[in-house]
Amino acid sequence: MILEQEITAKRKRGLRKYLFCLLSIACSALFLLVNLQCTDHYNQFATGPSVQLYFSADTVRLDTLFSRLSSSTFGVMVYNRNPLAVKLQEIRLKGSPESGFRINVDGRSGSHFQNITLPGKDSIFIFLEATFPEGASNLPELQEDDIIFKLEQKEQKIHLEAYRQNIYQYSELLIQKDTTLTAERPIYIVDSLVVAEGATLTMESGTHILMGDKAHISVYGSLRALGTAEQRIMFEGLRRDNLIPKVNYRLIPGQWEYLLFATTSSNNLLHYTTLRNGRGGVKLYATPHQEGSSLSMKGTIITNMKGNALYAHYGTIEMENCECSNTLLSTLDFNGGKYVLNHCSIINLYPWDNRQGGALHYNVEDNASSSSLEISNTVVDGSYSVQRLAGKTPSGGELQFGDNLLRFIQIRNSYLRTPIDLWNIFHNCIEATLPLDKVYHNTGRDRKKNTYNFIYDYRPLPEAPFVEKAVGALATDLLGRSRASAPTIGAYEPAEAPKEE
Repeated sequence: MILEQEITAKRKRGLRKYLFCLLSIACSALFLLVNLQCTDHYNQFATGPSVQLYFSADTVRLDTLFSRLSSSTFGVMVYNRNPLAVKLQEIRLKGSPESGFRINVDGRSGSHFQNITLPGKDSIFIFLEATFPEGASNLPELQEDDIIFKLEQKEQKIHLEAYRQNIYQYSELLIQKDTTLTAERPIYIVDSLVVAEGATLTMESGTHILMGDKAHISVYGSLRALGTAEQRIMFEGLRRDNLIPKVNYRLIPGQWEYLLFATTSSNNLLHYTTLRNGRGGVKLYATPHQEGSSLSMKGTIITNMKGNALYAHYGTIEMENCECSNTLLSTLDFNGGKYVLNHCSIINLYPWDNRQGGALHYNVEDNASSSSLEISNTVVDGSYSVQRLAGKTPSGGELQFGDNLLRFIQIRNSYLRTPIDLWNIFHNCIEATLPLDKVYHNTGRDRKKNTYNFIYDYRPLPEAPFVEKAVGALATDLLGRSRASAPTIGAYEPAEAPKEE
C-alpha cells in the first residue's frame, strides 16, 4: 500500500515536471516568435510617395528674442503613423549654421542628421533653440528657417519663426552725472541700475527697461521717467516664453526685484510709466521732515507684483490717473508721510497665491502731525469682501487702518470696497457691493469658457456704479481719452464689455 502511494506520488511529480517543461518551451517559442516579428517589423520600411510624417505643429513661433541671448527650449513631435518603419534620409536646417536656430533630434544636437529610422507607430522629439546675432536694424526683424525632413520620395518641413530685437546690455549701470536714456533699443539690466546722489537720470518716452531675475534699480539722486500716453516707458522682466500654453511669462510676477528711491532722492517723476511682474514694485524712503516732492506719478501703472505695488516710508507722493493692482502684499502700503491720490484705480485680484494685505494700508508712526492721506475720485477695490452681520460692527474690505488714524485721512467722491458707514472720513463715496466681473472689463477669467486667462483690464463697464460720478475731474484719463462733461471715478473712462465669440 505504501509502495503504491510512493509510485503514485512520483508519477504526479513527473507529470508536473513534464508540464512545466512544456510551458517553458511554449513561452520561449512565443518570445522568440514575437521578437522575430518585431525585428522583422522594424526592418521593413514603408516606401512609395504616400509615405509621410505628421507633426505636432507645422510652424513653431519663438516670439521676440533679444540679440545675443538664448531662447528657451521649444519642442515638436514627429509621428510615424504607418505600421512599418520609415527611413529618414536626413533631417536638417534649411538655412546656414549662422542663421541662429539650432535643433536636437532625439537627444542628439546638431544641424544635420542622416539615416534615421523611425519605427512604425512611433515618434521622436525635435527640440529647438535660437540665439540671434545683433542685426542691422534696431526695429524687430523677422527671422525664419525650416527643418527639412527628407524621405525616399518627398520632403516635408516644419517652419520656424522668431523676431530678433537688438538690445543694449549692462551688468551694472552706474549713473554718476546727468544722463538721458532713449528709446533707440531696449536696455537689459542684468544686476543693477544705480543713480548716484546728485545725478539725474532722464528717460525719454518709449524707453524700455528689461530686468534680469535679480536686477534692481536704486535711485539716490533723481529719476525723471517722461513717458506719454502714446509712448509709455516700460520696466519689466526679460522672459518672453510661456509658463504654460497661452500664459506668457510677462503675466507672471516675481521676475525682478524693485525700483527704490532712497532718502537722498527727491523730485522724482514717473509719468506714463508701466512697472510689472517684479517682486517689490516701487519703494520710497524719506525722513519725517524731508522737504519737497519725493515722487510725482501721472498715468503710471504698477501691476502684478510679488510684494507691494508702492511702499512708502514718509516722503511725499502725488498720484493722478494711476493704476496700482494685483499684488501679494498690500497694493499701497503707506507709513507716515503725505499722500495725494486723484483719479486712481487701486484694485487687487492677485491670483497667484493667498493675498497678505488689503488694497490700501495706511499707518502713521508716533502720530507724526505732518502726515496725511487725501483721496478723491478713486477706486479702491478687490477680492476682500465686506462682512455685515446682524448686531455686529461691519468689517473687512480693502482699506486697512486703525481708528486712531482717522484724523489724518480724507476720502471724497470715491468707489470703495469698505464699510463706508463705519467712519466719518468718507464724503460722497459709494460702497462697492457688486462682483468685480460685473464692474470691470476683464478680471482674469475668460467669460465664455469660465477659465483663468490672467488678463486684467480695469476699465469700468458702462453700467459700473461709479461711471460719470467724479467731481472736479482731470481733462483726460490714464489712456489719454477725454473725460468730457460727465467724468468717471478712477483712472479710466468706461469701455464696452468684451463681445462673446
